[in-house]
Amino acid sequence: MDEATSGQRKALAEIRREVGRLQQDIYADPHQAFCHYAIALLFDLDADDALEACAVGTTAGPSAMWHDDDQGRIVIVKARFAARSPRTFDRDDVRRAEKAYEIASKDPDQISAENGELLQEATVLHELRDRDPRYPIEIYCVVNGSFTAAARKQASAFNQRMEANGITLTLFELSDLAIAESERRSREAGPLETKIELDLERFFEFRSGDGTPRTIVASVDGAELAAIERRHQYRIFQRNVRYYLKQTQKVNRTMSRTLADPVGRQNFWYYNNGIAIVCDRYELKAHGPRARIAIDNLQIVNGCQTTTTLGANLGQLQRDDSRAHVLVRIIESQDDDLQRDITLYNNRQTAVRDRDLLSNDRTQDRLQLEFAEFGDGWFYERKRGEWEARVSADPALKKRFDRRLVNNEVAAQAHYAFFVNPAEARARKRMLFVPATDSGFYEQIFNDRTSPEELLLPYLLMEFIARRKREYQREVKAIDPEEADVEDLRLLARNWIKFADQYILGTMAFYIEKRMRQSRSAMRKLIESDFEALAETLYNLAIRDLSKYFRNKESQARQRQQPFSAANLVKGNWRDALAYLEDEWAWREAEDEDPFARFPMLTQGG
Repeated sequence: MDEATSGQRKALAEIRREVGRLQQDIYADPHQAFCHYAIALLFDLDADDALEACAVGTTAGPSAMWHDDDQGRIVIVKARFAARSPRTFDRDDVRRAEKAYEIASKDPDQISAENGELLQEATVLHELRDRDPRYPIEIYCVVNGSFTAAARKQASAFNQRMEANGITLTLFELSDLAIAESERRSREAGPLETKIELDLERFFEFRSGDGTPRTIVASVDGAELAAIERRHQYRIFQRNVRYYLKQTQKVNRTMSRTLADPVGRQNFWYYNNGIAIVCDRYELKAHGPRARIAIDNLQIVNGCQTTTTLGANLGQLQRDDSRAHVLVRIIESQDDDLQRDITLYNNRQTAVRDRDLLSNDRTQDRLQLEFAEFGDGWFYERKRGEWEARVSADPALKKRFDRRLVNNEVAAQAHYAFFVNPAEARARKRMLFVPATDSGFYEQIFNDRTSPEELLLPYLLMEFIARRKREYQREVKAIDPEEADVEDLRLLARNWIKFADQYILGTMAFYIEKRMRQSRSAMRKLIESDFEALAETLYNLAIRDLSKYFRNKESQARQRQQPFSAANLVKGNWRDALAYLEDEWAWREAEDEDPFARFPMLTQGG
């Protein structure tokens, strides 16, 4: 079995596991379950974003659709899943993707108000295309098999007709999913522990003064970089702001065409900006103008797209008719703060800030130590894959922490929803790890005063909400709409629960704040109380009050003949929701029975 076939079989097994899990928890339709899995993997969406994108799914229309304002595009996905796979998918499957686009691009007046999520996305599409008739629309046909030549011809003909209008159709098949799965595993594998060696064809060493890091500026053979990228994949980019995903390949087509041409390869050094590398240490063995360099913990902090495109064109780069050379800077420093600053400044042109960039921030380092000593000990995961990487290397950690794991990305969103604004925590989630200098929220969440208690209480409540949401989704999935009784209809009317994690958490915070001062010691006492019972009480109260709020909003939308989208509502309107909760609280305080009677800190006299 060759490596490619092995990778595809592993990917197929993973797809079947995930589709089965998603069908059990959320989706009755296997195509929708597969779509959720595929877009989360290929577009690096989290579970909430994938669920929201799939909420527009219709039988003939899109399986998923969303506006990606970061990259300035509308994304439309049609997913097809074959239970008996691998199998081939023909031109009819591509036509289904074309049909999905036709439905999604209809005039909003022609879309039923019953499908509020699709109507909302179609409205956004029309507004954007009205302002810019060529606003990019990217259509993806995703399958868990391979496409026939006829299917590729169908997609090619569509692109020839539509690309001039800013509309493209891309085919994703099993081999692409296998590559993405391999990248995901690479991303979670932890940093490199082996030296990487490179031949430098021209170089000089730069140092601006005492105390500044040693730096090598050199030209290297692109084939060497390509081979390193193929071998180590994302592990050499873990400090990079962005990593390569196949859907961005159109951005790199020009570069690939250049590398495919002998003259282009020869001139590549002049065309490309080069790459920047940070490392813990390097050893240099010079031989005249050439040298061999051995690098400890090589991390490419700028030039990720260049390097991955080189890797994708390794065969062309190994040709003897001409070589592609690349300009590199290799900066030696074991100062985590300096490495982080170098990464940030080398990527200042993008607004994206990954949590991994700030994983070595002093506050993150302090919190990891303090969480380890909090209560029975918690593992505070500062970057993606850290827990798995550490546990695989030291099984004693798993025994010590016994699933007491705090993911700092989830914790950051929960903290912001609990203490600041749940609507912004959902709508502007990407800003949670963006510094204040770039208009982000990072320092509001993580600063010298941040304690394990104020992160852990919202985090545990958010985990509770997520569990209850999964239970709700399983209940709803089992309902036959044609045979629904009164209780079933009540559950169906609470469809907003699927999108309202942060709203529910913000409502819980509202109740707590009404009864106690949110001090560090008070939050610790709540954590150490009968927490499951407390969370259950808070959750039930939140569902009670928010159900009425969402019913009112849906009724108002219908009266105004406007689309109602719960997923869209929870990205804003928190002040309005808060005013409603204040009114509800005022008259419920007069009730004879105190819902917090079991929790002395939250009782009316507490």
